[in-house]
Amino acid sequence: MKLPETSSMGRLFDAASSLTGVCDQNSFQAEAAMRLEHLASQSDTEDTYPFPRDDSGGLKSLFDGILTDCRNSIAQADIARKFHNTITAYLTYHVVKASAREQIRDVVLSGGVFQNKVLSELLIKSLEEQGMKVYYPSRVPCNDGGIAVGQLAIAAATMKK
Repeated sequence: MKLPETSSMGRLFDAASSLTGVCDQNSFQAEAAMRLEHLASQSDTEDTYPFPRDDSGGLKSLFDGILTDCRNSIAQADIARKFHNTITAYLTYHVVKASAREQIRDVVLSGGVFQNKVLSELLIKSLEEQGMKVYYPSRVPCNDGGIAVGQLAIAAATMKK
């Protein structure tokens, strides 16, 4: 069976939420991710799942770890937090690698996934510990509303020409 490809971080949260039995089907936008975030906020584990330290992008080992924890009756809150910790470590790894390659230290976080307070706080702290200067939206939303503002700015600049 061929699964649809996606570049959306939200689908990872949907998958983790479903595997842990938290939420199999969204009844509103981002329900599964929100429920997983709520559980993660109830745990203080610093553990992570394994993930590849290369450019394969594959996260099979992450999901294998979640399934193993589920089989071993690990608390859902701990699984949710380990998932958030792992996504933080995964993103930090790739941002630091790209930063070294491109010789930049400024990082802008944007996208609907950064409405997730647990993930945002963990990632900002992790990136700052790596010497990154992190920018996070404060005047416009970090989700599609922020994209719309950017599109308007481009349209306005184009019209001036």
